[in-house]
Amino acid sequence: MLIGYGQSADRNRNIHINSEGPHQFLRFSIHQLSVYHSTFCKLIAQKNIFRHGNIGNGTGFLYNHADSRFFRRENHENHKCEACGASLWTTLNPDAWGRQKAWAKIGDYGFVYRPLIGEHLMKAKSEALLQKLHDIGSNPDTPFPARGATRAYPLSSYIKRKYKGRVYGLIVDELHQYNNKSGQGDAMAELYDNAKKVVGMTATLINGYSSGIFYLLYRIVPSLMKKDGKDYESPTEFDKEYGVIQTTYEEVEQEYNSNRRTVQSRTSTRLLPGVSPLVYSRFLMEYAVFLSLTDMGKDLPEYEEIPIPLSMPEEVEKEYERVESVLKSVLKNDRKAAKKILSSYLNLLTAYPDQPYGHKPIYHPIDGHKIVEPADTVSPDTLLPKDEKVLEIVERKINAGEKVLVYTNWTRLDTQDKLQRLCMERGWRTTILPAKIKPDKREAWVDDRLAEGLQVLICNPSLVETGRASVRTPYFV
Repeated sequence: MLIGYGQSADRNRNIHINSEGPHQFLRFSIHQLSVYHSTFCKLIAQKNIFRHGNIGNGTGFLYNHADSRFFRRENHENHKCEACGASLWTTLNPDAWGRQKAWAKIGDYGFVYRPLIGEHLMKAKSEALLQKLHDIGSNPDTPFPARGATRAYPLSSYIKRKYKGRVYGLIVDELHQYNNKSGQGDAMAELYDNAKKVVGMTATLINGYSSGIFYLLYRIVPSLMKKDGKDYESPTEFDKEYGVIQTTYEEVEQEYNSNRRTVQSRTSTRLLPGVSPLVYSRFLMEYAVFLSLTDMGKDLPEYEEIPIPLSMPEEVEKEYERVESVLKSVLKNDRKAAKKILSSYLNLLTAYPDQPYGHKPIYHPIDGHKIVEPADTVSPDTLLPKDEKVLEIVERKINAGEKVLVYTNWTRLDTQDKLQRLCMERGWRTTILPAKIKPDKREAWVDDRLAEGLQVLICNPSLVETGRASVRTPYFV
């Protein structure tokens, strides 16, 4: 904390009140001798002790000199100096903190200025807090360590600053992941700007929308974007020229005696799939090469996708259709609620066939009434058709001496745990790849499990999207 501490002998001070009327002053006794001032402008820190109340004939704020309790925790009132706007807080350095004895920190309670610990003792209520304050007061020379933070510095910024002009080549895999306006995209832009030669690789350059390439173009060909008159802070202008925008005009007027003043109009726009071919000719023609797998000349293993149609059990299908019918009715007849429940509608109907139990009701987003509550049509231990088919495929492959990788997208369901339990009950060595394993450690993690005799690996496909472990487990479910 960058807070200065000073002493004042004045017990009676004038308190200034900002109000809509003339400036008024109140005079009363203050029993604290401590004042805090900013280390930047040296003015005394103030705290608001009267909010939005009537003072005289006006409405305003009443300020008083801030005491030590005002700086227990950082908030919007004490974050900056009211006079100069300078920040009064900084990152807590654990090493520097351990060398000072003026301040202590108590868990969620906050910071305590030790010479004025009496201000906290007078207001403390819990026995645990009182005991901690007494411990701090009884040991004035004992430092109390606090958990702090380490100031982070982006690696990309360090490379740009220290290795400017010294990076010859940069290879960026999965280039489309750096399109968003995010720190990850900015890091890629810094490395891109620092390298003499760059190769970006992706199989999905555009997600189908013009917005899906705007920031990426600004990072790889900013000169062309500026030449085209597209501002970095105005992606909608790019969408208007190179995308597909649907504009809806809606007018509502009274049935009788309507005139221009009673007519209410509303305009809404939304971006639709579609990208103009001009994006290729203006921005990509001189910088992009499109290749197929055959162009690479690699002897890749054969890959084939075989969808297997399955039917839901009769009771599951009936409940599914009932829930679908109720939600579709709301989507058609209640336009205000339709947009707000669309996500819940899609998530529920996508997940229900795999787990027809344990789902929460969907409530109306405006008045809060229950729209529909999915019934539990089977128990968690019931084998569903998809479970039976997966087990059949896994058994066939294991009997053939192969290993199997099972993808499960819905990690919020119990699919992974259920499949692991079913496989282990049949004697197959099965494990789940946890998301907490860092990406650079996953390949070694898989190798260790395979060395132990792993036969079935269950995971979310996003954890192995770059192909990790695909050669070791050649069959996917």
